Amino acid sequence: MPSARTIVVAGGGTAGHVYPVFEIVRALWAIDPALEIAYIGDARGPERELLQQAQLAKPVAFYGITADKLRRYWDWRIFLLPFAVCAGTIQALSHLLALQPVAVLCKGGYVGVPVAIAAWLLRIPIVLHETDMVMGLANRMIAPFARKIAVSFPRPNLGTGSIREKLVYTGNPVRPEFHTPVRARAAGRPRLAITCGSQGSHAVNELVRAILSQLLVRYHVTHVTGKADFAALSAATQHREYEPVAYATDMPAVLRDADLVVSRSGGTIFELAALGKPAILIPHPATGSDHQRVNARFLAERDAAVYLDQVGLTPERLLETITQLMRDSTRRGTLAANIKQFSRPDAAARVAELILSVARKS
Repeated sequence: MPSARTIVVAGGGTAGHVYPVFEIVRALWAIDPALEIAYIGDARGPERELLQQAQLAKPVAFYGITADKLRRYWDWRIFLLPFAVCAGTIQALSHLLALQPVAVLCKGGYVGVPVAIAAWLLRIPIVLHETDMVMGLANRMIAPFARKIAVSFPRPNLGTGSIREKLVYTGNPVRPEFHTPVRARAAGRPRLAITCGSQGSHAVNELVRAILSQLLVRYHVTHVTGKADFAALSAATQHREYEPVAYATDMPAVLRDADLVVSRSGGTIFELAALGKPAILIPHPATGSDHQRVNARFLAERDAAVYLDQVGLTPERLLETITQLMRDSTRRGTLAANIKQFSRPDAAARVAELILSVARKS
């Protein structure tokens, strides 16, 4: 017989969507250890494996559904999307009927759409969490079904009217390791960290490759390349001050030890904020709703990061920007202090409390 105190969480597609969910799960259990929690994710995505590695206090059952990206560019698989959404919704309905949750959290990503539709059909209250300044297509589809929308920025550009009335500023949950104070480091070269998400970025990798020999004259470089470019980059440059990794198993340590970070401007910006790290943001130029550029501009306008647009960016410009910041500790300190203002250490607890509040009122 299903528990009367079950929460379902949904979201995925990338590690950036999944890790915050785990922190919300921990926060839910901190409030009510008796809660049962189930995860609905993409049957072919990374969620199941990440869940197995998460070392949560109690088991979280995983339920896979059919899901596909909401493509806004030409691809023959666009024609299969309606069938994938219908199939995923039917599967989600089956899981929700069996679980009978008191609320559903949708963290974002395409897998949340069929789960939200199924929850709405069953009159199960939905809380949506949005990481970015603007919503991507999936969350714009989910938003009308949600009772509340937890947001990561204090003044996001998220809809009007009834949608704006649902917004609650919670911040974006990050792993507690990112809130660990930065330790004094042994003397050595200034350290530069370059990371562009769990999959890496070929475009940024090529920019870095062009200036790597010059960077290594002055700095220790930790480079999260992604799997696709790891072999080529690690073979091309073998230097004791160059540390390429395909995937950072300890991202908190990578960022904590850095004097400067080059990054995309998705969920990583909240990890940078938690640690108070100065950063050069190179937004992905082809994301839904252009949310990475909007995020980067928002921070740059508040002197909380340096924004470089990938379109037209040259290796020389990137090298010049890195060099200027590495030489100017006062400027780095200003960027660090300003981005730190966007950290909410209690973000996971705030989202958890919002979910339980919505559940109580349903």
